[in-house]
Amino acid sequence: MNSFVALWKPGNNDLYWYTGLDGDEFVEKSNALHKKSYRIVSLDVDEELFTAIWKPGTFAQHWERFDSDEIEDRRKFWDKKGFRLAYMVRDDGDVTAVWEPGNTKEFYCYGLDFDEFKALDKKHFDNGLRLNWIAVEDGPEFTAVWRPGNGAQFWYFTSEWEDFVQRNKNHKKNGLRLTCVDKVHEHGHYMGVVRPGNGDEFVDFMSFDAIVEKNKEMKKKGMELKVLRRLFYDDSGPFPDLEGLSH
Repeated sequence: MNSFVALWKPGNNDLYWYTGLDGDEFVEKSNALHKKSYRIVSLDVDEELFTAIWKPGTFAQHWERFDSDEIEDRRKFWDKKGFRLAYMVRDDGDVTAVWEPGNTKEFYCYGLDFDEFKALDKKHFDNGLRLNWIAVEDGPEFTAVWRPGNGAQFWYFTSEWEDFVQRNKNHKKNGLRLTCVDKVHEHGHYMGVVRPGNGDEFVDFMSFDAIVEKNKEMKKKGMELKVLRRLFYDDSGPFPDLEGLSH
């Protein structure tokens, strides 16, 4: 069964989104949309199937898929060309990364356990860095990208969807908004990152059909998809049945 965590925020809905693309299909879609001046703004790979959102942009952008032990070599290659790591996700030991123009340093981690990730994030936060993107796999193992930033930042990793929703509501009251969200197979965990922001937002755990219908409703409210993460799981697995789960 396919399920998704989807995040909507204010926007004009000038975007494209696709899910369940195999490698060749993703190459075809990405190349075609790049020629139309659209760029990747959300990326996920699960069971070797790609999910992505593209928004208008005229800047150069490159993406590639490689073995995990090549990460540092690829980072150095693109760094010399004036590109920085923007998004990185892993799937069965393979890494898919997106590179964008930049002149500031970026920092990343790959496959860290919870305690390692927590300690590294605190170190980066204290040094003026903020999470730009996160991806979580079974273990759990954390992959993330940090870029220079300031202001508050909180992240939380919880096995209870209702707890996840309540935390988001509490942070929203304090002027914080979700910037990234992900989920992981093992034990049905959800992760969110919040930073200062304004405006409405809506996040939910739902089926593909539910996203299509919710997207129609969100468009009427001036909201657009910002992040979309896909998860395939067995009905007998750790996630609850999706029926009636939508909030």
